[in-house]
Amino acid sequence: MASALLGNLMNSVLEDVSSEYDALPGAKAPVDLKVAGRIRILGTPAEEGGGGKVKLIEARAFTPREDIAAAFMIHPIS
Repeated sequence: MASALLGNLMNSVLEDVSSEYDALPGAKAPVDLKVAGRIRILGTPAEEGGGGKVKLIEARAFTPREDIAAAFMIHPIS
């Protein structure tokens, strides 16, 4: 999907985090803290009324399901 994004920090455990684009500068924090695991950051397109999470699920962004330990949706209020 054109406005989606995918970032990966790799180790052994996968956590999916759906976040706003402005959260990307903080993605290096787990590396700086030497946290074990893999974090995949998914930027959700068309979230305000466009069903962005549904589109990501249909595109199999959250698979394989057994590899995902946690999924968080963050929608800050500004």
